[in-house]
Amino acid sequence: MTKADAGDYIDKYHIIACGLRNSRLKAKQVAVAELYMALLPLDIIYLSNGPLSDEKGFFCFMVEKSRIEAAKKILHGIGYCNVFHLIVFEETEEKRTWKGRRFSVREFVRQDADLYASQSPHNRVFALAIPGENPTHVVKGYRGDGSLTGRRALPVEDCRCLINLAMPQKIETLLDPFAGAGGIVYAAGFINPAIRTTTIDIDPILSPGLEMYGAMHYVCAAAEARFCEKFDAIVTEVPFAEESDSSVLEGLRNVLGYLKRDGRVSIMSSLRQHEVLHKFICDSGLHVYCSYAVNRKGTDAAIIAATGDLHLEVAYCHGNVPHSGRPGNSSRIRDRVMGYS
Repeated sequence: MTKADAGDYIDKYHIIACGLRNSRLKAKQVAVAELYMALLPLDIIYLSNGPLSDEKGFFCFMVEKSRIEAAKKILHGIGYCNVFHLIVFEETEEKRTWKGRRFSVREFVRQDADLYASQSPHNRVFALAIPGENPTHVVKGYRGDGSLTGRRALPVEDCRCLINLAMPQKIETLLDPFAGAGGIVYAAGFINPAIRTTTIDIDPILSPGLEMYGAMHYVCAAAEARFCEKFDAIVTEVPFAEESDSSVLEGLRNVLGYLKRDGRVSIMSSLRQHEVLHKFICDSGLHVYCSYAVNRKGTDAAIIAATGDLHLEVAYCHGNVPHSGRPGNSSRIRDRVMGYS
């Protein structure tokens, strides 16, 4: 967009400035990818040099004015951003300008902080099948058993982000093959209640909690699961423990066979696992459109998102959205890389 044709765009589109959560200020590229995929059905445009883009923690999209209310509903379910402003071009005392035009900033959406807190792992209610107890044991704030293989509490923003990277408005069926305490199931139901979620976890203690969240649940290893249907999306956080690496790959190899041809995959892993998972996803014939380290408090993590739909992958690339073909390069925007060069 040039200064000369900016007026044509401003007449047709609203510009939304998206503000990152404090907890994810260093994960801007992932946040951009999340917003782009969540809003892609609305034919949004990413502005790499939009208003406020030079301010820490902000980036901008354009949405057609006729679709602004549809966008508003989606923004309430975004993970890595929690406040959204409209850029208003009008006669104003403001000194800020963009493409030669003065603008002011008007708050458009601010997510409900109390609602967010109620969805966090330490506040959610979860049911456990404790041996010897009947009925099931209902607890508040279940976060796993504390072992390396039992850390099951994924933050709300990460759950939402993983769902949104899989384009939830186009999902009817979703599979989480390493479901744990059900954060992804819970987020999927919040973002799009029409999604039918299936979960897998080898630990039988988790069954009633996952079913309480609305999942069709299977107690088994992901590598052993068998289904009569294929899924629109596979969304999961894999176990981070090194001792789980082989079972993670075996499980993913199995469940990818149940992904629809045009389906999407969205995975969070430890940064240590990410390079192997990236290669594995590419070798499986999927096209990677998001591959970034996530700088967050605690264990170093990374996110990879991919699709079997080449048209979707091309649409993402043509959206001028930042890409990374390798993990650990979230400090700069890279050209798209299909696999490793």
